[in-house]
Amino acid sequence: MSDRDLYSRLLLAKGHGYPLSCPQPSDDLPPPCRTRGIEIGDVGVLTSDGSFDVFFNICRGRDDPVNRDGVPPGFEPVDLRSGDVTSRESYHRPGSHISNTTMKKRRLDVDAELDNVFSPVGVGAVIEVSTASKKAAVLLLPDGASRLNLRFLNKFRQLALKHAKSWYAFVTGLGTMLENGELYLITGVDKSAAWGVAAAESQSEDCNISLKLKAAQVGSTTGSYAWQWESGGEFADLGPRRPPGESPSIQNQTVFLRGFRIAIHSLA
Repeated sequence: MSDRDLYSRLLLAKGHGYPLSCPQPSDDLPPPCRTRGIEIGDVGVLTSDGSFDVFFNICRGRDDPVNRDGVPPGFEPVDLRSGDVTSRESYHRPGSHISNTTMKKRRLDVDAELDNVFSPVGVGAVIEVSTASKKAAVLLLPDGASRLNLRFLNKFRQLALKHAKSWYAFVTGLGTMLENGELYLITGVDKSAAWGVAAAESQSEDCNISLKLKAAQVGSTTGSYAWQWESGGEFADLGPRRPPGESPSIQNQTVFLRGFRIAIHSLA
């Protein structure tokens, strides 16, 4: 099992959906798609690097940038109304974390109780995340995360049943090697503006796992800092790594996704 697989397997049991170990949108997406991140209606596959590769979106028009490779035959765009989607802007509160086990967070550079150990930030700030469990995966959310869910699932389910074969034929026609059951139709997402992910398995008898993050100055900009792993586990990453000009407050980093897994009796 890869380190990324360990992260996803351990956090999947928390019930938030599938945990992406790489929440960041792909760099080759058109700018509007990068800004939005993964959306309800996206059809795509989970990738080996822990991200989600989108082929088309059933809630966007044929000419939308997300459908830049075309749409399947018989494409039926879904018009989502405001009441079709439930939204919670602060579903995960700032400074929170999600883990498969009990983990403690503490700031090592201050002698004070902080509601959010990630702020205020100054160069040299250090956070320790620790647990006594043998296996641990943790998602850190310095700015919290929002949640979007499709309220009425049956319409999406019926469309997937009706068009599964044409969707598979379309994706394989693009040159993608695809196994039956690998396509997903997204019905919900949790998105953040910043995140940290890690997974570790203790090899010692005491089973203690300790990870540390340190705040470092970004370039020469005064008062601009980013978290970096000082000591991580078998797998550790932080983000986002935004392209020039992208707002640091955009919640386009998908930490969890939910949806239908699409399978058909035959790909022929």
